Amino acid sequence: MSDENNKMTNQEWAYRYKTLASKVLVVAVIHKIYKEWSCFIDAVPGKRHDEEYKRVGDSGTLVNKQLARVLFPDLNSKYSWVRGW
Repeated sequence: MSDENNKMTNQEWAYRYKTLASKVLVVAVIHKIYKEWSCFIDAVPGKRHDEEYKRVGDSGTLVNKQLARVLFPDLNSKYSWVRGW
């Protein structure tokens, strides 16, 4: 697993992604207003992770809470977990 922990944000949403393999991204999606987060995983072409993360966050497979907390431990104390949107 890469140490990558990239952050993308706008006024309402924040995204953090990690590269598990060159063609697999895991994405934490954070709703900044409601202070909630969820985590998704999916395969990507692997050419531009900085562009591919958004699709994973929008339509990837939900990661279970236990694994998500291991992947993004700093989000546990800041946000409440939700099972996707």
